[in-house]
Amino acid sequence: MSKCDNFDQILKALKSATTPVEVISILESLCLSKDETIVSYHCLPPTGADITDPVSLVCCPTFSNETVKKYMKNMTYRHNPFVVRPLLLARSLLWSEIHSLSDLSCVETQVAQDLRTRFPGEGVCIPTYGPLRHNGSFAISLGKEGETSSQLKLLRLQMYFQQGHIRICELLEQRRSARIKFTEREKDVLEWLAQGKSNSVIADILGISSATVSNYLANIFLKLNTRDRVSTALRANAIGAIF
Repeated sequence: MSKCDNFDQILKALKSATTPVEVISILESLCLSKDETIVSYHCLPPTGADITDPVSLVCCPTFSNETVKKYMKNMTYRHNPFVVRPLLLARSLLWSEIHSLSDLSCVETQVAQDLRTRFPGEGVCIPTYGPLRHNGSFAISLGKEGETSSQLKLLRLQMYFQQGHIRICELLEQRRSARIKFTEREKDVLEWLAQGKSNSVIADILGISSATVSNYLANIFLKLNTRDRVSTALRANAIGAIF
């Protein structure tokens, strides 16, 4: 895709994208310098989400698929300061700023050192925020001789990347919704379960038997791949089944 020259064109292109890869490609085209590249994009799982659910997405073009799979399986992103710190501080951070943070844990420090070896130049990490705490983070390399981007350019990139993240969340939600379907009665049970009601109380509220509630819960556990009420409520909230 050629570079878009106005906000409306970019929004239209992002809205028309049908895959996360296409969204990333559009965002990549917004980098104005040949040295600027998207090193990684993390679309983190919401609280309570199943880590095997496609709401967890990590795109790292410079790493092998095997490395990315291992990274996701070990949930290393939880200790990656390039991902966690911008989200916690709610602002973009230069890579040099992250390396200079004095309160990095031992694990964060090791991850940061490994990344510095692989990417010795300057870069910037941009946090993005989505529905149901479905947040993300972009890491952009500015090259070995990279200079700090202007404040205006950084704000523009933040705006575009935020919109790109929202579109990816929408695409992943469509994929997830196609896999998990709840009946109206199952949704009713989920709503009351999330409010801490017991099976007998839910049965009284809905005018059904406790045994019937138990059957509904068994189906819900199976669909969400959960085994207890707490994790079921968390995961249902994470995927937007309850509010």
